[in-house]
Amino acid sequence: MTLHRTTVWPAGLAAAVLLAAGCVSLHRVEYRLPGTALLPFAAAGIEDRSAEYGGVFCSVLRHVGTEGGPWTACADYIETPGPADLDLPPLPADYKILVIPGLLGQCLSPEFQAYSDALAHLREEHGLTAEYLDVPAMGSCEHNAGIIADHLRERMPADPGKYIVVGYSKGACDVMAMLAAYPEVRGAVAALVTVASPIGGSRVPDMTPDFMLRLLNRLGPEHCEMGDGGGIGSIRRSVRQAFLRDHPGPIVPTYSLVAVSDEATTSRALKPLWRELSLISLDEDAQVIVSEGIPPGARFLGVLRADHWAVGMPFELGEHAAVRRVVDHNHFPRAALLEAAIRIVLEDLARMPSPSSSGGTRTSSVSPG
Repeated sequence: MTLHRTTVWPAGLAAAVLLAAGCVSLHRVEYRLPGTALLPFAAAGIEDRSAEYGGVFCSVLRHVGTEGGPWTACADYIETPGPADLDLPPLPADYKILVIPGLLGQCLSPEFQAYSDALAHLREEHGLTAEYLDVPAMGSCEHNAGIIADHLRERMPADPGKYIVVGYSKGACDVMAMLAAYPEVRGAVAALVTVASPIGGSRVPDMTPDFMLRLLNRLGPEHCEMGDGGGIGSIRRSVRQAFLRDHPGPIVPTYSLVAVSDEATTSRALKPLWRELSLISLDEDAQVIVSEGIPPGARFLGVLRADHWAVGMPFELGEHAAVRRVVDHNHFPRAALLEAAIRIVLEDLARMPSPSSSGGTRTSSVSPG
């Protein structure tokens, strides 16, 4: 099937359309998840930094009020707002920022890229090196991990600067798989920030019959790369939980943001998925349930008040009327979201002892406390 270039099929949009048409309903899950448990933060080794992030976010929001606004009260965008009068020192340029998009994100590039607005802000206002890396639209986490590793490996000899990697949605799972499989490039990654990511797996593949998953594999503009075609399968809960059993702790310092929307604040295209997930949990963003979006041992930065696309994809900046009609709740201060996270990561990195030059595992550096 060939789609015209003006047709846009972002991550989850095709599934949302099928759900809206009444083609899909909540299906029985044909697997069990033995050896898993829903735990409080302390029991899962998660450090709650949401109060700190809230203050930084609100303070940054005050300064980016003229960029993409107008913005309303800080509490409209985050569940734990803080004082908006914090001192914001200049951002050091010691680290580079690298964004990895989610499932089917490549199909939208270059017109729509995850955090394109936020990366432009970091470059133009703070002089940081901020990059975006396309990965195959339908590649499995393991396949895309190799692409990310190659990207970092090519830059390590000539560019010793380390990266703060931002994994949006499935992109974070790709990065975690890369860190586990390619120890020789771990030294290039100073920290990982996950945003609205199915760390513990996504329920969306469980809701979609196999024939529709095969259909989704064929959807997208011609420049989408299918990779090994395992993208949807690799975010099933059974697969991601198996990964976490093999890799229970973070390999690099890891920070996490999740999102929660209600039906009224969820874009039209995502509402059917939101309704399906609401049968399981109201703490969800129409793609990811909060309890499944936080890596064990991570530093939790907070809950964003928006749906899955609003916190990462700047659809509102496009000119497609059809997209605006179905993505009608996309206004969110992504520049403040990303800058606040980067500020906290940079402050932590400045306090951490330098890791060994071997580029080995740095799990001990992210223990809570």
